[in-house]
Amino acid sequence: MRKKSFSKKVAAILMSLSVSIVPAVGAMLMPVSVFAWEQPVTADNPKDGFVEYVSDYMANNYGTVDTNDSSIENNYGVIGADNQDSEVLNNFGTISENSGLVYFNFGEVTNNFRRGYVANVGGTVVNNFEEAGVIGGRQYDVESSFVQSKGTGSTVVNNIGGTVVNGYCPDDLLTINNYYYGDVVQGYTRAASGDNEPNRGKIHIINDFSEAGIENNDFVTVDKHYHYVDVKGSGNVDVIYEGFTIGDYNKKHYAEISADAESANLTSTITIKAGDGYELCDDGVLSGDTGKMSYVLNKNDDGSYTVKITSLSGNAEISLGDLHLDIIGK
Repeated sequence: MRKKSFSKKVAAILMSLSVSIVPAVGAMLMPVSVFAWEQPVTADNPKDGFVEYVSDYMANNYGTVDTNDSSIENNYGVIGADNQDSEVLNNFGTISENSGLVYFNFGEVTNNFRRGYVANVGGTVVNNFEEAGVIGGRQYDVESSFVQSKGTGSTVVNNIGGTVVNGYCPDDLLTINNYYYGDVVQGYTRAASGDNEPNRGKIHIINDFSEAGIENNDFVTVDKHYHYVDVKGSGNVDVIYEGFTIGDYNKKHYAEISADAESANLTSTITIKAGDGYELCDDGVLSGDTGKMSYVLNKNDDGSYTVKITSLSGNAEISLGDLHLDIIGK
């Protein structure tokens, strides 16, 4: 049996979250350990050290740990994989793959997935995947009313299906650079202290790539919202996208449809050019509506066609036929 050294006070922080968020997320956030007991201890790992596998409590990692399957109090170096049922109390370094619990993250968690949980206090989570969760800010300790903090701003670079929760305090800010999909949750209340006001941390989404879109409200603000356009079945043609943003996660081409909750002026165009030995032709219809995209079609002097998007109501996957175009051999 492994030694768990993290105190009842710290575990209460995680428990306070688990009873306040939706049940599925709450189950994910339950702490692994509550009480300490004595078991063997792994010595501190020095800055130039390498430990392949941590199976007993380690106080400080300054070097590289390949796999943590127990409890590390302070990580200043690199942890390759933080397994499910494992714990890191304070992360000041890097955790490459987390599926355990990171109580206070001030460094980087590269990939958070498989029921991983990160309390992101001034740190960064690069990719937050499905079945994983990030709370953006400080934790409220129901036992002592003490707020644990070493910074008020934290970041999720790409939210790819994970749950994100706003922090407890008014100046806690979680910035999501690229939001693709997942749950955005307003966190627990101060019910334990007799104050029923909702927590007041904020979530700021810079680029919202989700199809439905996240609405601005009292704890979430969205800068820009996008839909993607994908020309399918485009053999023997070159498809050139202009005025689009390429999604880091799925490499799709996204057109900006709104900024600061106001409709954006669509400037995205798609030029379709026939490959060698082929030519494009139209059926005489030079505008249309595919259901999610309205467009105007212009034929260029070189025989290519430019699609000017006039409206976009969702992610549009279109074919040459949807554009009233055909590709034929010369």
